[in-house]
Amino acid sequence: AVVSTQSTGNRAPNMTEFIKQGSSWGQVTITISNSNRINHEAWEYDTYGDFVMVERRISKKGSTYKLKSSTGKVISTKKNDLKLLLDHYNIQVNNPVSILNQEMAKRFLASTDPSSKYNFFMKSTHLEQMILDYQQVNERLDMIKHTIQKK
Repeated sequence: AVVSTQSTGNRAPNMTEFIKQGSSWGQVTITISNSNRINHEAWEYDTYGDFVMVERRISKKGSTYKLKSSTGKVISTKKNDLKLLLDHYNIQVNNPVSILNQEMAKRFLASTDPSSKYNFFMKSTHLEQMILDYQQVNERLDMIKHTIQKK
């Protein structure tokens, strides 16, 4: 819920459904290690420190994001900065291997159908997206060849 949409989570028709009954807002906070010890570059270490806190506050009016340093100081409230952080750490919120929501786990574990497991594999390895991208490139290439032949 911190970085996903309700369609990613498959748990509610919209994000406001995550708000506890009787409350006017809900909040989810995750903490991401930002140390350089595990063979990766830290995300703006001088600004954030040893970890980055990502906070999402959901209300009936919408939602807001906060990126906080390890001291709790708010560094950014821009969704784009959150996307940059996710890209930096290659966190793919729509990839079922990265984040396996409860509904997807139930379907996967209950499925004995090989095609369901194959579809899960194709999505989690991004091969499904690569095939779509490859098809688009081929379509564009065909259009370019056709345009060149006309000239």
